[in-house]
Amino acid sequence: MPPKKKKGGKKASVGEAGDDPAILAQIEKQKMAVEMDHLSHRMKILLHDQESMSTQKVELKDKMKKESTKHEHIYNHLNQQITDKEQEIEGLKRQLSQSAIDHATRVEEVVELMDKEQRQSAARIHELNLQVRGLLEKTGRIDEYKAIEAQNRELHEELDETRRLLADTREELDAWQRQTMVLTQPLYKDSVVLLLLEAMRLYPKLEILQVEALAALQNVVSPENPAEILDNCAMIRMFGGIGIVLSSMRDNLTKERIQCNACSLLWKLSFWDSENIPVITANGGMHLLLAAMTAHPDLSLIHISEPTRLLSISYAVFCLKKKKKYTI
Repeated sequence: MPPKKKKGGKKASVGEAGDDPAILAQIEKQKMAVEMDHLSHRMKILLHDQESMSTQKVELKDKMKKESTKHEHIYNHLNQQITDKEQEIEGLKRQLSQSAIDHATRVEEVVELMDKEQRQSAARIHELNLQVRGLLEKTGRIDEYKAIEAQNRELHEELDETRRLLADTREELDAWQRQTMVLTQPLYKDSVVLLLLEAMRLYPKLEILQVEALAALQNVVSPENPAEILDNCAMIRMFGGIGIVLSSMRDNLTKERIQCNACSLLWKLSFWDSENIPVITANGGMHLLLAAMTAHPDLSLIHISEPTRLLSISYAVFCLKKKKKYTI
């Protein structure tokens, strides 16, 4: 832009110069110089702008070239990916086609295998039906066998019942014979022993009878009648009295009075007649004596008819052990 001129100075110059051509020419020349400077400055600005635009144009061209190259690379990459995907799709199509063929082949093989298994199953079912028929026939035989076995079982039960009845009958017959023997003999020493033993045998659960019978048998073999002791001991042994006494001990292990009287009686029988010792030992008397001592350790504190019962029990065990040692 041209420099601004002061208004007052212009008017003074015009007033002073008047119409002088030289001054006018100089003024015009100065105006032209100013305008030339202005134009030159404008030209410089335009050239600068042109250079800037050229530089921008070059930069734009480079940028466009780079973008074009980049887009070309992207395009080529996309084309390559599309080509790869198309090839992959073609491969998948071929695999799918081959899989369909293989699947169809396998289906045919499975169908053939199922047909074969069905035929085999039909043959197996036929065989099983034949086996079932055979088993049904055998089942009929088994039913017949079971019926025969049931009859056999019933016969065995009847036989066992008959044997029990026979045993009861024999026992009753033995009891009747013993009672007859007792009743036919005079009421003397033999009949007393038999009555006591028979009462103990017939009523094994009656505690008071067992206690009193054992006490009475002790009196039979007591030292008060020394002439009859050996005969009474032998009589008790001959009539099975030792077995009856041991059975009473075995059936009444917790009854203190029965154990006490029985141990005392066994002591007297073994002390006065040594022939009773093997009979006592053979019928389990040793174990019963030891069981009585174990079950009733405080037996000496109970006051029953026999005052030396613990000594009697201990001595009876000692005698039995000594006799057993000598016989071995």
